[in-house]
Amino acid sequence: MRPSNNKHLLSFHDATNAKTLWTAIKARFGGNDASKKMQKNLLKQQFETFTIGSKEELDSAYERFKNILSMLELYDAKVSLEDANLKFPQKF
Repeated sequence: MRPSNNKHLLSFHDATNAKTLWTAIKARFGGNDASKKMQKNLLKQQFETFTIGSKEELDSAYERFKNILSMLELYDAKVSLEDANLKFPQKF
């Protein structure tokens, strides 16, 4: 495999199933600039409003959060570690 392809493969390493992999591929290679900008803004909004439901298991909340972060990374949207850590209550 050529070295330039390795960067693309690393972009998809967080995909846990076919659906998330397909979404990541479409995000990376599909759509025009306007649709990518809109998707990036929607992901930023999902990150900003992320909360853990009172009856939600921590594992499922973490998976949802990890998927949002992975998708933001695909759209080159940076999230600071401090901002990410503030999304989870200190009691965990």
